[in-house]
Amino acid sequence: MNLARTFTRSFAVLLALLLFITGFSLLNFRQLRESEERKKQNYIVLLETQRFQQLIFQMDASARAYALGKTPSERTAYQQELEKSLESWKRLKELAANQPEQLAKLDEIGQLRQQWIDESLEPVIRIGEQISDSTIAGFEIIKLAPQRRLGLQRINTAIAAVEQTERASLQERELEQAHWQRLTQITLWVGSVFSVLLSGILLLWVNNATKNLDSANARLSHINKELESTNAALLSENQQRRAAEEKLRESVVE
Repeated sequence: MNLARTFTRSFAVLLALLLFITGFSLLNFRQLRESEERKKQNYIVLLETQRFQQLIFQMDASARAYALGKTPSERTAYQQELEKSLESWKRLKELAANQPEQLAKLDEIGQLRQQWIDESLEPVIRIGEQISDSTIAGFEIIKLAPQRRLGLQRINTAIAAVEQTERASLQERELEQAHWQRLTQITLWVGSVFSVLLSGILLLWVNNATKNLDSANARLSHINKELESTNAALLSENQQRRAAEEKLRESVVE
């Protein structure tokens, strides 16, 4: 009974250890998955900021190209880039919906973009529409260049601030992910070592208990043989005594 109880307790401890390791590992894997999802969002934001910045540069180039070349295709390209940059900005705000600090920076970028369009790009477009001489138009564009570049620099600085925050968040996620990976490895290693040790101890205990049981059975068998030998001797002695009593009885009768 004690042997069965000990076996049950030992296996219960081993099972509890395995369940703990499994549960903790699943928790670690969930944290890793969540960290990976946040890293993915950081990368998406960085890619979208690069796309937005590229569209800003393309808008600048298309506006100047139209002012000098005055072709409908260049005017169309400017308008398309204008719309795409607005869509990109809105996309960035959607991605940063849960980040008030980033939303504030993006609102500033939106204001800078619109101000730059109104004060720098639209005047360049009007030059293309109102001045037919490309040389004169070029001189007018040069006059607007400092203001246009200043607005562009402000937008780029604001975009860089957004990217810096995302890169810092990305680095934090990578450190967090590395932490959970190390913790998972340690948990699996420690759990494996404890499982092996506990299994080895249980095996040794079972082996020792088996040897003790065999020894006890051997002693019991020896005792049984001695009892059988004693019983046989007693039976033989009893038979001899009865035989002696019979002889004595016969002698008395005669």
